[in-house]
Amino acid sequence: MGSLVSLYYLGQVTTAAGLIATWAIYQIFLNAIIAPLIATIADRIAPRYRGSAASAYALGIGVGAGLGQVIGARFIGDISIGFIVLGILTVISAPAASYCFRELSSTAMPKKAFSRKMVLDHFVFARHDARDYYLALFGKFFIMVAKFSIQGYILYILTDYLLLDKSDAGHYISITATIIMIAGIAMAFVSGPVADKLGRIKLPVVLASLLIALGVFLPYFAPNPTMIILYSVFAGLGLGIFNAVDQALNIAVLPDPETSAKDLGILNFAATGGQIAGPLLAAVAITTIGYHALFLVSGCTAIIGAILFLMIKRVR
Repeated sequence: MGSLVSLYYLGQVTTAAGLIATWAIYQIFLNAIIAPLIATIADRIAPRYRGSAASAYALGIGVGAGLGQVIGARFIGDISIGFIVLGILTVISAPAASYCFRELSSTAMPKKAFSRKMVLDHFVFARHDARDYYLALFGKFFIMVAKFSIQGYILYILTDYLLLDKSDAGHYISITATIIMIAGIAMAFVSGPVADKLGRIKLPVVLASLLIALGVFLPYFAPNPTMIILYSVFAGLGLGIFNAVDQALNIAVLPDPETSAKDLGILNFAATGGQIAGPLLAAVAITTIGYHALFLVSGCTAIIGAILFLMIKRVR
């Protein structure tokens, strides 16, 4: 319900400060839904099947993100109704997921004694054996910055940079969203099981990051609608692989299995932070240099993410 209310007000606010504040509140409720879902993979899936489980998670992301943009493009003329529709879908999704999990009660589980160490372990950032964990966190952050700096401005890229009218822009948004969705679904089906079979989860994430970078760089060299379509192809493939394997990588680098829910929740803030930092980076690049700089800067952030993932030592 918190997501529904905050999304409703997102469609009503008329100031930048109100938009930022309402979006931040929405992210609190959204992450309260997502964090337990991710922790379920660590708690209930055997390590040798986590790539496949992460693929199922990525499948939901690919379908949801793609359909969300397709649906959203229909509400360009009345975004307030679009926010309400998305809020209703969010309200439906949470109880549906809870019903499917059929999780057993935790009342019979042993409880740890309350102590200073217990508080620090469960409410403070990871402090020990966490090098690879933080590399994964910041690697994910940079990939999300690259993703949302483009996707967050795709309408304005099409209208202000490529000079398309709103009708044509909405058409291209639907096309790119559909391509990203289809590519994401295809990679979600393949990437996780292949990663499980090969026993490698770091290499697919690095490859995904480089594909995203390649897609983002293309419109820099040729600013036209065709390059936006090609961007969506490469970015869709990269994001599909990334979403399918990234969660398995995150679980593999957790510093303490006993605090997996908290640590995975913090990792998820990398995605939220990327959603915030990406559009901010885009605004700075566009304002100071121009739209062409946006693609160069975003591509470089994806490469930084790939380098950080490559530095992880615990997994192959």
